[in-house]
Amino acid sequence: MVQKNILFALMFVASTQAMDTKPSFAVLHEGKVSPVERHWLDRPLRKMNQEQLGSFLKTGYITAHKMDNGEFNLKSHGRLRGGGPAGATVGFYAGKFLVHFVGHGTMFVVACCTGPAFPVTLASLEATFLVPLEAASNVGGLAGGIAGGVVTGPV
Repeated sequence: MVQKNILFALMFVASTQAMDTKPSFAVLHEGKVSPVERHWLDRPLRKMNQEQLGSFLKTGYITAHKMDNGEFNLKSHGRLRGGGPAGATVGFYAGKFLVHFVGHGTMFVVACCTGPAFPVTLASLEATFLVPLEAASNVGGLAGGIAGGVVTGPV
């Protein structure tokens, strides 16, 4: 069960060592500070040292959830870019074109190497690799679309 009005605070272990000390966490809820046990931390939070946590909090955030037993667990969330439909469309067609360009270009170069048999060789290569090349271009388009959507999406 998630409580909507939970305010959490990060509390760090004081140490004279370098910044590799693992931070400890506590939740401030309704005026009471509750320490969060390490096994209730999200796996990335368990592995972070104080310096890594500081870097993470510049681009990500941590949510606190109150469980039925009254304890809290913490989950890390990154603010990822994504969702640009125009960039995804452009990326799809760019990836698809690139695969077609490389595939047909390779077939053309191979056919050129056959000398006078060029027209027959090119036609047979095109007929043989038409379906696999189209399938590969769709995969290239999908990869380009994902990349384009991520790059141009909202922050």
